[in-house]
Formats: sequence, C-alpha cells, structure tokens
Amino acid sequence: MKKRILTIFMVVIVMASLLACGKKDNGSGSEGSMGTLVIGTGAFNGVFSPFFYQTAYDAQAMELIFVSVCELDENNELKDKAGHIETEVIENDSKQQTKYTIKLNEGMTFSDGEAVTIDDLIFAYYVYCDPNYDGMSTFATSLDIVGLEEYREGNAETISGITRVDELTCTVLVDGVNIIGDRLLGLVQLVPKHYYGEDYVKGDLAGVKDKSSAPLGSGPFIFESYKNNIVTVKANENYFLGAPHISFVKYQVIDEEQKISAIIKGDIDITDPAASLEVIDELEDEEIPYSLTGYPGYGYIAISAKRIPDIKVREGLMHLMTRSQAIRTYYGDLAEIIERPMTPTLAEYPDDAGEYWGYDPQKALQCFKEAGYEQINGKLMKDGKQLVVEVGIGKAESHPSTPILTQMANDLRAMGGELIISDMEFSLLTNRVQRDDIDMWIMSWGNVTDCDMTQLYGSEYVKAGGSNRTWIQDAELDALMVEITKTLDFAERKQLVAEALDRVMSWATMLPVYQRKDMIIYNPDTIDMSTIPENTSTYYSYVNEIEKLKLK
Repeated sequence: MKKRILTIFMVVIVMASLLACGKKDNGSGSEGSMGTLVIGTGAFNGVFSPFFYQTAYDAQAMELIFVSVCELDENNELKDKAGHIETEVIENDSKQQTKYTIKLNEGMTFSDGEAVTIDDLIFAYYVYCDPNYDGMSTFATSLDIVGLEEYREGNAETISGITRVDELTCTVLVDGVNIIGDRLLGLVQLVPKHYYGEDYVKGDLAGVKDKSSAPLGSGPFIFESYKNNIVTVKANENYFLGAPHISFVKYQVIDEEQKISAIIKGDIDITDPAASLEVIDELEDEEIPYSLTGYPGYGYIAISAKRIPDIKVREGLMHLMTRSQAIRTYYGDLAEIIERPMTPTLAEYPDDAGEYWGYDPQKALQCFKEAGYEQINGKLMKDGKQLVVEVGIGKAESHPSTPILTQMANDLRAMGGELIISDMEFSLLTNRVQRDDIDMWIMSWGNVTDCDMTQLYGSEYVKAGGSNRTWIQDAELDALMVEITKTLDFAERKQLVAEALDRVMSWATMLPVYQRKDMIIYNPDTIDMSTIPENTSTYYSYVNEIEKLKLK
C-alpha cells in the first residue's frame, strides 16, 4: 500500500466506533451504485431502536437508517436536514415561554414507501413523553412542555403544548427558555408511526419495543439483517437527498487488536483503532493513512452507589486510583487526564478544575476504617465480611486503564481487602451494568454535544434502562442541572456547570480518567477520498453525507 497521509482531520459523530469499506459488489441498489462499505465496530446488543438502544455500537448500526429534522455541523451548531426548526421567545406579564415551529421537507418517504408526515415526528415525541418510557432519552425531563405534566400524571389524554399545524408542520410550546430545546426537538429521528405505533397505547410501550430487531426509517440505507455479528443495510433508492452510490453497508464486529491488520489485509477499509503511541508507530511502519481529532467524550471509572452505599468506602476506593502514569504510557500526547466528568470539547468544561480525590493509600485505609472496617488477621473486616469489590473491564489486555486497576488491586490486597478484576466482552459488561450486577466498571461516554448532564446524573434516570447507573440521587444536583439548561448567559452557565460537576465528584461514584484523540484509518486503495466532505470535525463526518461517498 502506498503511503498517503491525510491532510484533513475527520471524526465520526457516533458514541464509539467508525465505518469501514468493503470491496464486493452485491449487485443491487440504485443505478450507479456499487460495492459494499464494511464497518469495523464493537459488539452489538441487538437493540436497534432509536428509542431504547443502550450502546454506541447499536446506535452506530442505526445511524444510516434514520434521519432527524436537523443535524450538527462542523462547529457543533444546529443545521437543517429533513426539515427546519424556528424558535420564538414569547414574553408576557406572567411568564416567559418558547414556541418552537418544526417544519418537515416535502416529498420524503420511509423505506417502505409511506410518506413522511408531521404525525410521525409527533408520535416520536409522545413515545419519549410516555409515562412508562424507560429509555435513555431526557426529552421529557429536559423540556418543560406545556401540558406534559398533566399528560404524564393521567389528567389529560394529549399534550396541550404539542400542536399539529398541517401535514408537515407542528409547534411545541415550552415554559421558560432552554438552551438545548431546539436540539432536543430537532435531533429526534423520524420514525414511521404506522410501523412503530401499530400497537401503541399510552402507558404500553411493548409494541414499540417489539420493533427493536427490525428498524425502519427514512435514511439513506434500509435495514436488511443482523446475523453472525454483522448488521447489513442496503441503499435506499428513494432517499430524499439522493440514492447512495454504495449498494450495501456492513457493520462488522472486530476486536480492537485486529483493526489495523484487517485494514492491511483489506477485510475492512475504514475503522477506528484506539489511538496510542504503539498504534501510530505501527501505522507509520505499514504506511497506513490516519487522522486525529478530539473525541467528544471521555473515559471513566464508575462505582455504583446502590451496590456500595457507604460513601466512605467509595471515597477509599477513589484514593486508590492513580491515572497519570497509565494514561501517559499508553497515549503519550494523544490523550489528557481530565478532572471532571465532561468532555473538554465543550466550552463549558471548567478550565481550572483541579484533582478532587488524589491517589493516597493511607487516606484510603483511613476511609475504610471510618466506614467500620478493621484489619483482623491481615484482612479488612466488617460484620464478619471481608471488603471485596468487583470491577468490570472489557479487553483488559489492551485497555489503557488496566494498570490503574492492577495498582488498585495490589494496594487493596496489602490492606486486607480484595479487588476482583473481571475481564469480559463489552456486551456482557453493559448488560451487567444495566442490571446493577457489578460494583465498579470501566467505560467511556461519547457523542457529547451539549452541557446537559441530566441523562447521566438525574435522579429520575436510575431506573432500569436509564443512564444514571451510578445511582446518584441528589435534589440539589437535579436543581443545578435544570438551571444550567435555562441559563443563556455563558459565563453564568459555565459557573453552574462547574458547581454541578463538583457535586457529582463529591458522590465518589465517577472518576474521569482521560479524554483521548479519535483516530480514523482508511484504505485509500478502495475509497474515493475526494468524496469525503471537507468540513469534517469532531461533530461532522462523512457519515453526514454518506450518500455521496464512493468506492474506487
């Protein structure tokens, strides 16, 4: 392979992985389309629902099937996609309200041929607002839609603030102002009411969930199958922005250690190995082109406050985590240690945040003793039980945070406790976290586009299916997060974010570890690089213009 180093930086907008290209022409698709794009990705959970997915890999497998009214541009600002949203602030004597007008493009159809109408978007809003909705979205709790509370409490059959204007237009009336209101409404994916809502009645989402294995949307590709760890989608000839040039896309599960060799062998053509000094050396030796951009997320170590309710024990565990050497050895200049659980790609990230806990085994032991543990015959004991904690990690042999756990286990063993390091497949780890079946875990959070932290730390999101798996339940933090979304002044909002993040840290359930660089590697022998958009960034990639991508 000839050496071709990219001169522009690119990144995906999904929470974890990137696309990859294949070479085989499967003989279908629109005129002029050809070939198969293979996506090197992580393990699927098989929940391909825009409402109920739990992992970034499942979300990635759906990103070409659905479109939303708007999307984010290279500057992380909202721009039109399948429609347009207007915002109007209404001032009166008693209160301030915001009216959003959403208008869809004419002539769009779903992949089954049915016309896209505003009823489909309104249906999606109602699913997110359902009193029994248990997915990850914060739509209903982050938007103070007029009439929503009455609807959720059973005192109304409709949401008075959501009004259908015509076949392609609706309005949504919200009390107060919200810095992410247009995003919450405009980034909702269009789903066919006639398909997902076939058996839906208020309070019963079983019928919507039943469609999770066979998604149907109006995007550039159509779901075809999921088998043998491969999701296959085919070109949608009626896509409103034009039929894709590529016939098929395959999302193929591949181990992290095999990504580069798979590119070299031509098994995949675009993928996203974790950027490290070792990886860069290998890429340069093999003359494989790569690009780097800031990852819109962060790696973290989490502790469940439900499984470890004593905060002194959690504090002790925090004092046993040392990050710097592990991360700098693995990443070098390709990552930075962060002190608060928020991606530094956001302007609201606190610039002067200092270390909150700090590595100190003596402080850790003191915390354990304050929690009631005693060193008896070489073991940390309380009520006749030794201090034993289990931590889950995926692919420990190649994970940058593994040395943190190794040091932690050694220190805890010296005190008389035990840290069980459970190395497991990502899908198994995700399932255990969702079931509250593990004390600690190492994961990363991605695709962060705004400073609303409700999904991760809101008290309402500790139930099954929510994202607050650390079980933080803090009324003052809840109030701070609500205030953040209503604060238009940037300096004031940034201060509120800093206060909220400090409060999260005080719970000793979340230790941010690093914010890394996103790496994308390409096989230029199969991809027409001239068809990748020039305006790529952390928030905008060729995925946004996938219908224009061509293979050689």
